[in-house]
Amino acid sequence: MANASQPLPTANVVWNNLLDDIEHLFQYQTIRYSKWMTLYTHIFDYCTKRTQLSDNQILYQQFEEYLENYLERFCQSALQSPELNFLECYVNQWRRYCRSSKILHGICSYFHRSYVHRERNSGNDRIQEIYPLAMQMWQNIACRTFHTHLAFICLNMIHGERQHQVIDRELLRSVIQTYISFYVDESRITLDTDENLLNIYQEYFEEQFLHDTIEFYRSEIMKHLQEQSILEYILKIPQYINEEVYRATFYLHPSTIEKLIKSLEQVFICDQLTIIYSEAKILVHNEDISNLNHLYQIIMRVKTTKVELIEIVETHIYQTAIETIQRISPLSTIDLHVYIETIHNLHDKYLVFCQKVFDNDSDLINVFHRTCRRFINDNVIVRAMGNTTKMSEHLAYYCDKLLRKTMKKETNAENIFPQIKTLIYYIFDKDIFIKLYSRLLAKRLLNQSNVGIEHEKLMVSYIKDTCGYMCTLRMIQMCRDIETSVNVLCQYHKYCQEKQFSTKIKFNAMILKSEFWSFSKAHNVILPYDFNHIIDYFTNFYNCVYSGRKLIWFHQHSKGELQGYFQNRMYTFQVSVYQLIILLLFNNLSEYSVKRIQEETQIQLDTLLQILNVLFRSKILTLKKSVDQQELHLDAIVQLHEDYTNDKLRVSLNIPVKSVEQNDAKAFQEEIDHDRTMMIQATIVRIMKQNVAMDENLLIQKVIEQLTSYSNVDVSVIKKCVKILIEKEYLEQYAEQTNILLYKA
Repeated sequence: MANASQPLPTANVVWNNLLDDIEHLFQYQTIRYSKWMTLYTHIFDYCTKRTQLSDNQILYQQFEEYLENYLERFCQSALQSPELNFLECYVNQWRRYCRSSKILHGICSYFHRSYVHRERNSGNDRIQEIYPLAMQMWQNIACRTFHTHLAFICLNMIHGERQHQVIDRELLRSVIQTYISFYVDESRITLDTDENLLNIYQEYFEEQFLHDTIEFYRSEIMKHLQEQSILEYILKIPQYINEEVYRATFYLHPSTIEKLIKSLEQVFICDQLTIIYSEAKILVHNEDISNLNHLYQIIMRVKTTKVELIEIVETHIYQTAIETIQRISPLSTIDLHVYIETIHNLHDKYLVFCQKVFDNDSDLINVFHRTCRRFINDNVIVRAMGNTTKMSEHLAYYCDKLLRKTMKKETNAENIFPQIKTLIYYIFDKDIFIKLYSRLLAKRLLNQSNVGIEHEKLMVSYIKDTCGYMCTLRMIQMCRDIETSVNVLCQYHKYCQEKQFSTKIKFNAMILKSEFWSFSKAHNVILPYDFNHIIDYFTNFYNCVYSGRKLIWFHQHSKGELQGYFQNRMYTFQVSVYQLIILLLFNNLSEYSVKRIQEETQIQLDTLLQILNVLFRSKILTLKKSVDQQELHLDAIVQLHEDYTNDKLRVSLNIPVKSVEQNDAKAFQEEIDHDRTMMIQATIVRIMKQNVAMDENLLIQKVIEQLTSYSNVDVSVIKKCVKILIEKEYLEQYAEQTNILLYKA
């Protein structure tokens, strides 16, 4: 046991006890366990018995001075080695130094806890544990001494590998690793990613490496462009970059790879955009999908450079489409079928083109859609029709013609529907098309003039896919009503058989829901007794089966067939119900005054006069005295033309009266204006509810953005809607700035 009165060893004494074994450790990188414990004990005893801070500081300085002297001796000897031997010597010394430093680090673990940690916790970051200290000193002494020489040799090796020379990659990686100060802390986490730990590496090697890389490939690009085509250069860019990154990944620090890629992209792509885009124009003109896709993938490496490529493709598609549309036909004889087919073919062709070239990039596909809207809504055909509104109307009438029974048998509607769907998707005035198509659909269904309900449902489904469910809800319900009517009539006929109710008049009815059909007010007219009897019987049946519902009969939309004998020939007349009840009067008398016909039928006078004019023109009725049909008065006598003849035995007299057509057109325009106003108001409220306060001009811009694909809205209409909403107290103007609108919850 040591004598308590024995003086404590000084730091110099302890260091002298440690020095020989530390010298041995750094010479052979190994130490016996007994020696390891002896060294540990010396340090432990010193730290536990010496409580003065200055004593521990002296010992720390001894370690620091030893490492400094050791590295300086190494530097002097290494300078005398040949170039290749120098690298091997340098790396071997680095490895020995690391192993020795780690062992010494473990020996000093108690010293770390008793002194180093306490100093660092008090804010003295200059004090480090032994291994981090050793790494830092290697960087400060060895790296700073040899960094120019090391970088020169390493960069020459990398240059040689780029020239297909074989190099020692492992040696190169080991040399570069010596630039990086790293160690493992007590939690076993490697701390080699901190920016501070990479300073030496970045300053002495990385910057020069990136500079040399850029210069090397600039030279290579010039040689390549002199010897080969631009396209070959473009196609080879990924190979150059991938090869360089593959090599660099093996021997460089991971933090360099991203910088390297950016440098390569700058020199290969950004610096060569002029020639790349010149080649892109040629490829786009030739529609070379494969090579364009390669070019796109290269361009997308630097996303900010894709704007001009998009413009090149957009311009090509637009100009090609416009030129193709101009070649369709003379403007005086526009064939809408050919136009729709042309638009569809252009769309499908360039959609596939863009999908393959741009790898289905959603942003670029949206650019394609924008281009389609441009050439579909502004081309020579649209201008010949008048405007985009007229195009929407023409398209609706074309669909109407396509779906009528008069359609040519060779026309394959199922193939044309997808083509129409394409056009609907892009037209500006979708609301006009939908409104007009809905009206024409109603007429086809009411008049039973359509080719079939399945075709109607198919076309409605295409419109729904393009415009949304809510836009086609009315159409869908109209088709359902027609199918429901068929089922109700089947039930009615069974009911008549069970009740043994029969009549010579063949009766059919359409049961339609009033909220989905736009009918004018029902007019009460006087029907013949047999008609009323059938209607009453059907009404009783319907009320029994569907209680709680009310039937309203719209005779102005009804029609029938009437047989008449003239000159020993039987004719079948297709007539409206109004025409039918007028003609049936002449079974009782051969002539009537206009006034009496009106009293017998209760048909509105203006409508009656137009119906009579139709019957006069068909020569089935005549005026007893010569009277101008335009000045027909109530006392005029109308008589049946008993000598009526016609080459056709089946004659259609059911021609819409002008007042109905005019009212329909007027009501249609009013309905369009009303729907647009309500749609704009709803959009304004929705936007203001989200933003609470907004500048009026910005609000107008957002409304246009949201509605432009559905309706061609006018700024003046939007401003009018804003005023309406202010009056309705949905919005208010900010007192201090009237251009600011506020949403009132």
